[in-house]
Amino acid sequence: METLMGLYAAVVMISFLKPFPSIGQIEPYAFRHPSYPEWIFWLTMPTATFKELSEHQVAELATANWQKADAFPIEMRLCAASQLSPTLLTRQAEATIEETWINMDDLQYAEQYPVLLAFLTPPRLNGEEMLHSLSLRNLAIGRDALVFHEETSSHYILEQLGSDARRLYMALHHNIYMLSRLENSEHLPEAVSSQTGTYLKDADLNWPHTQQIAKQLAQLYWDLHQQQKQAASSLHSIPKPAAFQQQSVALIPSSLALQGALAAYSNAQSSKGSGWRQDARKPMYLHQRAKDYAQVEWKPAENPSFSPANLEMLWKQIRAFNDHDGDVLLCLLAHWIAVAKDPDGYTWITADHLLTYRGIQPRTYIASDGTKHLQSYRQENLEEISISIEHIRNTHVTVRQWTQVEQQEPKRRGRPRKHIIQLESYLLTITDFLQQHTLLASQDPSPNHFAIAWRYRPGTCIEALLDKQLASLFQQALAYDPYREQWEKRLARYFTFHLYGQGNTDTITRKLSDIIDELSLPINTSEQDKTRKRFEKAMKRLCEDHLIARWDYVEDTANLPSQRWLAVWLSYHIQVVPVSPTLSPPDKRPRSVAMPDGKEEDD
Repeated sequence: METLMGLYAAVVMISFLKPFPSIGQIEPYAFRHPSYPEWIFWLTMPTATFKELSEHQVAELATANWQKADAFPIEMRLCAASQLSPTLLTRQAEATIEETWINMDDLQYAEQYPVLLAFLTPPRLNGEEMLHSLSLRNLAIGRDALVFHEETSSHYILEQLGSDARRLYMALHHNIYMLSRLENSEHLPEAVSSQTGTYLKDADLNWPHTQQIAKQLAQLYWDLHQQQKQAASSLHSIPKPAAFQQQSVALIPSSLALQGALAAYSNAQSSKGSGWRQDARKPMYLHQRAKDYAQVEWKPAENPSFSPANLEMLWKQIRAFNDHDGDVLLCLLAHWIAVAKDPDGYTWITADHLLTYRGIQPRTYIASDGTKHLQSYRQENLEEISISIEHIRNTHVTVRQWTQVEQQEPKRRGRPRKHIIQLESYLLTITDFLQQHTLLASQDPSPNHFAIAWRYRPGTCIEALLDKQLASLFQQALAYDPYREQWEKRLARYFTFHLYGQGNTDTITRKLSDIIDELSLPINTSEQDKTRKRFEKAMKRLCEDHLIARWDYVEDTANLPSQRWLAVWLSYHIQVVPVSPTLSPPDKRPRSVAMPDGKEEDD
């Protein structure tokens, strides 16, 4: 670490240095940090050396609030140097060892804001090749920051800060480069004042002003770190995934808004997509039940104007909806019901929680002793969760749910007026979230990032009905693959609400066409038997997984026509019996159903 001592030495207005004899060279300086072995941290390093100082001059340095740097942690010296604090390399008369001096005011500022302003590059070059590969023109100091805290460190990037930080960064980058050209010029005047910058055309182009810019940028990074730390501390209070504790069953709302959103997500992915339409220049999906409905709309937070280009963008986003979004929504609601909330009704959830609820296993590795250990989840799994929550948070629902009768005056004739009450809200309200930034193996200024934790609560359209309408959600319904087991997943959701919702415990009867239409399940009109086989296979799987006790046709399937029987089959009804919570796994399986050609279903 001794090589790290050769940092920035700037003009110091001390009586024995008038005028300053040599400003020296401003060069990039690189080092590695043990927490980030695959990256190189670059600093700006203007250097100057003062040799053969007398005892009187050394005493004058101490009087001017300078001290030898060796007594202080190397991390704090690096932070102060990156914030453009002046550092002096000196050697007393007849001495052979150089000593490093640091300004205590700047060191105390670095201790208050322990932020190292830097620029990261992958280690593609080594030694002198690396040093010559960069110049101060492309050395973007401040684009990255390393914050030291509690014997650890955290890395942040400029894109996590706001526009004020961006302006400071641009000014810092410009000033460092321009000052390096002036400092290295052979035509500098003999008397140079670093305090006034009199030799510069731009009054702001001087080291004290540039140092102040660096300190302000460091403070913004430190504020960001404190915000992230406060949010992370909230995560420590999150209980372990607790929604599915007993018999792998959790409670979820049974509201029309939720069912409409799930239907909208499934319909957007299906080949039909007939439920979504453009009304009043905006895409919407209408989920109808008797006289009530849930109108689902896609309203991004940026609230774009309805130009043709923006409408095409909205439709593209809607077509990206899928059953995975519905799974995540159900997990969010089950978690919110099961865990404790803060006084405002919010709670935190992480992407790891959601993947655990869905039965996704993290990566594993086998140690040398043969034992298996769990590691973190794959990045693609985390990104998929983040995308789904972004879909959900921008889903807006209007519910026509209640009829209100107006109180009529005693002497007034006629029927009392009735009013339909509509409730509008987003599915979720998210106030805070944590983002994970991934360092890329390039110098791309826009690294990959996505959210991994959220503070949230259900929207009013769902929460207002939680005390009345709850349904039992079986965890197995979330575990079905949304692509290979699409029929099983959507049917399991359907029976969650129709069989186990709002206190239902009785056998239900439903028309096949109503089920398939509501779930947007594909129908193969050219090969009729494939649709029926797929439905019966899915229902058999639900029985095997104890999501339903049994099912059967109401009508006699032997009466189906020998040809063109699909429409008739869709008009048939089925009866489904729920699983009792105290019932042991059913021994009775749904009977084999004869196909029109006399063959039984081939599983």
